[in-house]
Amino acid sequence: MPRLLLVDDNPSIHRIAESLLAPTDVELTCVDSAAEALDRLEQGERFDVALVVESSDHLAWLRNLPVSFTLSAQDVQPETP
Repeated sequence: MPRLLLVDDNPSIHRIAESLLAPTDVELTCVDSAAEALDRLEQGERFDVALVVESSDHLAWLRNLPVSFTLSAQDVQPETP
């Protein structure tokens, strides 16, 4: 199951994303801040995609994201049926 991390401080955006993704197999995790997103990553959670809504806090987080949390080509493995 693909996992998506949504970083946005607007609860309305969280609800919209939840509604849109409900009929899919995407596992959505919503957080309010870049700090919370980083905490989850540091605790070992992994995501296939991160959608980060622009704000100065979030952009600073992206610029300082440790290399250990970035995706490399060797991390990508095709799903087999």
